[in-house]
Amino acid sequence: MTAAASGCRARRSWFRGGGDADRLLLSATLDDGTIGLFLVDPAATGTTVSRYATIDDGAVADVAFDAFIIGSESLLGRIDIEAIDDALDDARLALCADALGGLERAIAMTSDYLSTRSQFGQPLASFQALQHSLVEIFIDTDSIRSSLYQAVAAVHDGDGVARRRAISSCWVKTFGAAKRIAGTAVHLHGGIGMTTEYQVGHYLRRMMVSERSFGDVEHHLARYMALST
Repeated sequence: MTAAASGCRARRSWFRGGGDADRLLLSATLDDGTIGLFLVDPAATGTTVSRYATIDDGAVADVAFDAFIIGSESLLGRIDIEAIDDALDDARLALCADALGGLERAIAMTSDYLSTRSQFGQPLASFQALQHSLVEIFIDTDSIRSSLYQAVAAVHDGDGVARRRAISSCWVKTFGAAKRIAGTAVHLHGGIGMTTEYQVGHYLRRMMVSERSFGDVEHHLARYMALST
């Protein structure tokens, strides 16, 4: 692809909010081997936008470019791959923070529920087995918080490799445990936790979607190992 008008065939999946966007920011390799950053109109000829909802009720879209024409006027400038990685890592770190907040809220809801719901004449929170389950997910969430703080510190330190390694480590720590933590919160609520109307189940669905947004746990574990050698 050149910076001048040319044909393009590609498909991009999981654009968050892509169905409602009036412009899309795309990167593409130019004929000289550099990477160009383009601002394109999704309504242009040769573009197909398929909108759908994720299981957490988020709005995403798949965008297909079939012989799409990009003019030189759409080129914002050239950019290196490290800058793109840094931008994606910023998004990953923000999503880890979002997940932590959701897990903390799910645990708080679960603690309140166990304290108020009674069985056999006493609160569920008085049963040791349920106490142990709640403590375990609290400890796991606290471990995620520590990993997030370490990643934020690495970002401020400015070392590129250490930054990427810390963010991938945070991603593995967060989403390696997030579904189990949120799933346990749903389980401790019993039947009500499975209903669509009750909020705790939404946190589980959000963890499932978030973990697939910027590379799954296996991807980031492999990335961390590669950066550590």
